[in-house]
Amino acid sequence: MTIQNIISNRLFSKEVFWQIVYEWEDIISKEMNLAVKNNFIRLVNMRYIRVVWRDILHRDDNYVPIPSGNSLAFVMSPGLFDGNVCGRRNVIPIIIDFWLSKENEFRDFESRYVGNPGVLITSKEAYEIIRDRCPRLCVYHWPLSLPDHWLEDVATCPKKYDCAVVGRPNGVLNDWMMRYASTHKDFTYVCNQRKPGVPCNYVTSDGSILGNVFRDRDTYRHFLKSVRIGLYSTPSKDGSRLQYKGLAGRGYNQVTPRFLEYLAAGCHVLSRYDRNPDTDYYELDSISPNVDTYEDFEARMDFARAHDIDCENYKNYLSKHITSSRVEALRDILAQI
Repeated sequence: MTIQNIISNRLFSKEVFWQIVYEWEDIISKEMNLAVKNNFIRLVNMRYIRVVWRDILHRDDNYVPIPSGNSLAFVMSPGLFDGNVCGRRNVIPIIIDFWLSKENEFRDFESRYVGNPGVLITSKEAYEIIRDRCPRLCVYHWPLSLPDHWLEDVATCPKKYDCAVVGRPNGVLNDWMMRYASTHKDFTYVCNQRKPGVPCNYVTSDGSILGNVFRDRDTYRHFLKSVRIGLYSTPSKDGSRLQYKGLAGRGYNQVTPRFLEYLAAGCHVLSRYDRNPDTDYYELDSISPNVDTYEDFEARMDFARAHDIDCENYKNYLSKHITSSRVEALRDILAQI
């Protein structure tokens, strides 16, 4: 199957978790010479779009209600219906965050995408389950990646903070970090003190307010580079996703880009995860073994505070997971559709 477009939500989905998606889109667009088409169908009623876009704004660039030709489209949630993507025989959806687990949810998911010629699943764990539970779908595993330009900065650099909890926290790792801090008075850390209406309010252990470290990708990247050790867990480990987003019973443990971003920023990573096909695919055990006990956590924290990262090892590992390498895999998948 030959692709001409990428259907993008970049004009209206401004949440921080979409920012990396647009970096992927830009790299794929450049590598494969694809046009990026803005997706308006989820924003407003289609009959008003032509009036606003063409008659009022006098614009005709990068927009058609339903792009002609074949397209790729990143889909954040498998539970959403997008009329520009779902069931269209000329669109290949790429499901980013698969969390469905109930029988009726699988049936609905299968019905929603059965008209698409192929569906790309980024989690290998979810891919293997969907392959068995949704036999009418042509599913392919196409994993998440690190935008190429992040690889340019992998190096040892001065660190301002010993440790940081970025994004979704893990209760066990958080508790261990605070226990470690109570016995190591020179230990510095950063965590998010969420408040009503202020979801991103990062503060340091001495009370300094950093605010929203996700303001933009450059701010976020600069902040990560100031951290020596990142705490990381897969979404369902220790119930962290239930505590953070209220998604009860969603037992998936996909490796998220945060893990790759920590490495690219020159951070040691202390991780908790349940082994599954996705953690095996990313070879997590080879670069950040699962931390089972506080004693293990303390020993690894002591080591990481006293030693720099192995830059060459990090670069070799990350080079297998940059977006341009995923483009080659994408071409192979499209050749099968």
